[in-house]
Amino acid sequence: MKKELYDNDTNCCVLLCTCFVFRIDYELVYELFKMVGRRRGDGCTTLQCKKVFNILCMINDEKVTYHRSRSTLKGFVENHKTGTYLINQRAHMSCLKDGILIDTYITSDTPFLNDYVMNDDSDFEIVGYWKHEKN
Repeated sequence: MKKELYDNDTNCCVLLCTCFVFRIDYELVYELFKMVGRRRGDGCTTLQCKKVFNILCMINDEKVTYHRSRSTLKGFVENHKTGTYLINQRAHMSCLKDGILIDTYITSDTPFLNDYVMNDDSDFEIVGYWKHEKN
């Protein structure tokens, strides 16, 4: 990951999740999202995500399918112990791989969101998710 590029970007949770799920460098992911209209410091739209994910799936012979969901993040994690998912929340994205939640949301009160989500009655609402699979 190109540290200076990441350090100078904000609202990049989607980019970081994309790096993790597709196992590629931040610089490439950054350029792909830039090609579909994302500007440095801006979040990503669902359409921008779909375009980038489709490009990466074609290159890597993988697939992602989008599903709507009205679950909470805690409920989703509890019910999806295997597989890889890009989880779309309101203005945020996390990823889940084989029951391990990876998230960029950190505050002083909750240094690790995974612990917070699983040990609290949190109700982070999911609006949908992409299931990532190898072909």
